[in-house]
Amino acid sequence: MAVSQLVGAKIHRREDPRLITGHGHYIDDFTRQGTAYAAFVRSPVAHARVKSIDVTDASKAPGVVGVYTARDFKGQLAGTHPAAPAFVAEKKYVPERFPIAEKEVTYQGRLRRAARCDGPREGACKGRPEGP
Repeated sequence: MAVSQLVGAKIHRREDPRLITGHGHYIDDFTRQGTAYAAFVRSPVAHARVKSIDVTDASKAPGVVGVYTARDFKGQLAGTHPAAPAFVAEKKYVPERFPIAEKEVTYQGRLRRAARCDGPREGACKGRPEGP
């Protein structure tokens, strides 16, 4: 078949009927013994200093195995995480970029806290995690 006949041609996908009728299988449909789930709290602001992170409510929620902040990863991370260097003119240096913000949030959506739960709909993993 010539390439000119393929461009714009209708392609019948075999998986479509199964997916659009609700008979598809997705990764969330499978449960394995010992599976843990994670929820992440990201920064709602583009630039801020982190004064403190209170994890008591999230830790006490049912089904929560642990809540982690940057302090929990001290000594576990061997350097910054790979990113294109971004010079901060007023600070005169290239900032270190660890996976979780500790003292300063440098962009909106920056990871601030993570929770590990027994199930996807338990504790801090239920829906959208609470907290700034």
